[in-house]
Amino acid sequence: MQLQVILIKPSGASILRTFRPAPEVDGTKLSWNLLKGEKLISQDGLTGISLSHLNSYIGIDQIIITPQGETP
Repeated sequence: MQLQVILIKPSGASILRTFRPAPEVDGTKLSWNLLKGEKLISQDGLTGISLSHLNSYIGIDQIIITPQGETP
């Protein structure tokens, strides 16, 4: 399946290091093409606090999940 996470602002390196496997990045869009049985892991505590925003997260606008290959 293809998984896309659309952020409300572009991501920095700190958010990207929280994901395994790493996403493909296109502006505010993070994308993964996952095989059957493959896991996406995000560890929130790895981001660190942004001193300019005084938090450790980036808001998400959308999550889009698209089946690939076989139709369910």
